[in-house]
Amino acid sequence: MVFSTKIEKNALDVLKEGEIPNLRALRLHNGTVYTWNRICYGISEDLPHLRIECRYIPAGPTVVDEMANFAFWLGLMKGLPEHYKNLPHIASFRSAKDNFYRAARIGMNASFDWLGKMVTAEKLLLDELLPIAKEGLNKIHLNDSDINRYLGIIEQRILKQQNGAQWQVHNFRCLRDAYGPGIATNKLTQGMYERMEPGNPVHDWDNVDCRPIYAVNLQSDTIDQVMSVDLFTISQEEPLALVKAIMEWKNIRHLPVEDLHGDLVGLVTATNVQSFSSVSDEWEQLPIKNMMVKNLVTYYCTTQSFYNMILECTRRIRNASKYLKDWKKHLWLMAYLIYP
Repeated sequence: MVFSTKIEKNALDVLKEGEIPNLRALRLHNGTVYTWNRICYGISEDLPHLRIECRYIPAGPTVVDEMANFAFWLGLMKGLPEHYKNLPHIASFRSAKDNFYRAARIGMNASFDWLGKMVTAEKLLLDELLPIAKEGLNKIHLNDSDINRYLGIIEQRILKQQNGAQWQVHNFRCLRDAYGPGIATNKLTQGMYERMEPGNPVHDWDNVDCRPIYAVNLQSDTIDQVMSVDLFTISQEEPLALVKAIMEWKNIRHLPVEDLHGDLVGLVTATNVQSFSSVSDEWEQLPIKNMMVKNLVTYYCTTQSFYNMILECTRRIRNASKYLKDWKKHLWLMAYLIYP
């Protein structure tokens, strides 16, 4: 597959005139089709440059981890033994493809078909690949201290069973369970930045604190800083049977009800659900608008402090779930039960 674009002037003619050719077709193609080894041409500050991107080298998450990844790959390429230089004749493409997917899906706990024998990732790396990489780096006369430093990082990842991908997946799942996916993403990024700054490789990183505790400044924090926005909602025309099933499936005690415009018109509570069957024998098909709580108290989430809202709720309502309206008139649930 080749991508091209309109060529206004022959690149060779431009070069003969002493000017810098844009090579628009080449740059379009390289910017659309991402090969493992990608030769890129670019122009920066009126100076042309050519670079080769090795896109199969894992990213970071720290500079020293990236350097270790590159040193490991370079050592393997330079130290490749003779019996590995004709891989298509000693290993099938199907085996290579299966190994690739195992590595992507399972990570460091995977086992591979290595020249007809099943071997774990740990054994393959420690007994086979790291010695080859060390030999290759010695061939290009890299300093022993650098070899030991960078390959030592790879070795420690294996022994401690922690690389960048595993650290991210484990901590994101923990944060997601505690805070939800939105806050989890922010906290994960913050945790990576804080651990990256000192320059420690990822195998030495500790885990992010996943305890679901918010530090709320009651006097200054506005409602939108502490409210939940990852909500399940339902239309007011939906039947009671569906509403009951959703709340049971998702273990939800409060479910917002919206009209066709997405505006909040009511709330379904666990108490409502318990009374559904007492309405009539055919309660399953009745719309939820007949049973929902309509008299709700709402707040503009960006204009009132969390502390003032609690005081007002204490004066006005006991045991209430609060709904919040922002300046765009979207409504969000805060799911707080206020007890004076």
